[in-house]
This record gives sequence, C-alpha cells and structure tokens, in this order.
Amino acid sequence: MVKRKNEIIPRPKSLFIKIKCTNCAAEHITFDHSTAVVKCRNCNEILIVPTGGKAKIRAEIIAKYG
Repeated sequence: MVKRKNEIIPRPKSLFIKIKCTNCAAEHITFDHSTAVVKCRNCNEILIVPTGGKAKIRAEIIAKYG
C-alpha cells in the first residue's frame, strides 16, 4: 500500500468516467475500475473490459468525475 504523506483524508484512486462509443457516438457514464463487461446500449459494442484492477477502456474518454 502506498503511503500518502500529509493527507488527513486520502482520496480514492478510482473515479467515474464519461465515455463515448466509437461506433455510434452514444455517451455513457461508468466506473473506471469496473468488474463487469460494459457494452453500448445502442450498438452492443464492448466499451470496457475488466482486468482485475483498472479496467481496459476501449472507448473515448470525454470527462472524469471525482
């Protein structure tokens, strides 16, 4: 575990992201450490693949929240 000095309340390394599908340009908000495969609601393309830690993102990241 990495120790962070001078932080009273440490921030998490994970966050929510807004991604855009490369096929149909639909936007989705999801978790960047997702444990399940995330598919596009419109074209059913795989956008996020879990890897055990941070997920592999196959779409374009638009914004980060958190």
